[in-house]
Amino acid sequence: MSEIPVPFCFDELNDFFSKPPASDIRSGNTLDAGILLPYLVWAFKADICLEFGVYQAYTSSILMWSMQAVFNNGTLVCFDMDDEALRRAERIAAHFPLISTHLVKGVSGKNVVAKTMKRKKIGKAGLAYVDGGHSFKNAYSDLLESLRLIRSDGVIVAHDYFNKKNYGVVKAVDKLAADHRLQKFIMPHPRGASFAILRRQVDPAGKHGNKVL
Repeated sequence: MSEIPVPFCFDELNDFFSKPPASDIRSGNTLDAGILLPYLVWAFKADICLEFGVYQAYTSSILMWSMQAVFNNGTLVCFDMDDEALRRAERIAAHFPLISTHLVKGVSGKNVVAKTMKRKKIGKAGLAYVDGGHSFKNAYSDLLESLRLIRSDGVIVAHDYFNKKNYGVVKAVDKLAADHRLQKFIMPHPRGASFAILRRQVDPAGKHGNKVL
């Protein structure tokens, strides 16, 4: 499997946006996601990805590009309660014909993504990106559904892992990690909007051998 030419990701993505300008796309959290997510798609062989919370669809485009660059195909399930956010993802999907994109509208806690994947016979995902509702209830619901829908060796990336008024992401991530014995890695950001990366525990020397627990 070839190495991903990450720097070229933004040159291609910039063609699909008239706003914001390229200088904004290359900065801050979008730049972090543009480096982190292609690497994780490659490292975890994530040819099926989930996105909880689409917003401007920047992450949608990064995930589509990553799967197309690495596998020359892939499946992306985009979940949001906002019609306009899903329309943005749909417009971007037109530029990635090798990616099977499924747009799912709904609210957190209703297992809408799981029901859609079962109906459409989509297999377990290698990566789930969670950036939907930031209350504890919504964040935990999305994280828990993600955990149920990824492979045993898959990975969850949660955005906005920092303490802010009315945000419950930190509490939700920490609870999920504790309740399900997940490994947690934090990718800090100078403005606070860090990424939390979660995966199931690996037992390299125990009785299970080098396996995911």
